[in-house]
Amino acid sequence: MRTGHWLKYLANQVIYTDAQLNDLLTLSDVMATGYHAAATAEVKQGDTVGVMGDGAVGLCGVISAKLRGASRILP
Repeated sequence: MRTGHWLKYLANQVIYTDAQLNDLLTLSDVMATGYHAAATAEVKQGDTVGVMGDGAVGLCGVISAKLRGASRILP
């Protein structure tokens, strides 16, 4: 357990299984790729966006476009 004088709450160390780590590492790659696509395309509030592909990266691109304010997302 880690404690600190300036902390309001104590932090608990989380121990992940190998399967959980693999899932988290995979998500960190595809989500960043999908977000990078939306950021590079400069998606902004009210835009219509087309996403090619419905794999993991494409779905993360859809999520990212929606988070950046796209009002319409075409498959």
